[in-house]
Amino acid sequence: MEIAKERTVKSMASLVEINSKYRVLDIGSGYGGTARFLAKKYGCHVTCLNISKKQNLVNQERNEQQKLSSLIDVYEGSFEDLPFPNSSFDIVWSQDAINFSH
Repeated sequence: MEIAKERTVKSMASLVEINSKYRVLDIGSGYGGTARFLAKKYGCHVTCLNISKKQNLVNQERNEQQKLSSLIDVYEGSFEDLPFPNSSFDIVWSQDAINFSH
């Protein structure tokens, strides 16, 4: 993960309580760097939602390489139409992607 992005993730994470029991939804997750950071640091389960098939495939490959597939799920879809039931997550996370909302 790039240094500036890692600093941003650490700064944002310091603003909320996260532990291994938490379920985090990362909307607009891109290549999944944030999800892997959170899963490694806190042991929490992260669900990635991203519209790009290519980014999702890379995300899944990296999760497998780093043996994090059990903590990270990757879904294709739009954060403007969430495919999850209400109250499924403790934290909804977004960096930058929300800027592209219509």
